[in-house]
Amino acid sequence: MTLAYLATAAYGAAMRKTRWAGKGWGRTFVIFGLVAAAGFLARAGAFAPPLLVQFMPYAMGMILLRRAAAG
Repeated sequence: MTLAYLATAAYGAAMRKTRWAGKGWGRTFVIFGLVAAAGFLARAGAFAPPLLVQFMPYAMGMILLRRAAAG
């Protein structure tokens, strides 16, 4: 789970650098990934369900598909 959250942050950094989805979305994914990884390591209950890990890649895919359809 920790690696999955850190991967979300890495994907957000890559999205921010390439500007595929805008700086705001990339920043959101970076912040969420880092906060969620720290929250999971601190044993915060909100970050334990695997559903949160799977929501962010799903959202990334939707954002990128929406951008591809518009351009």
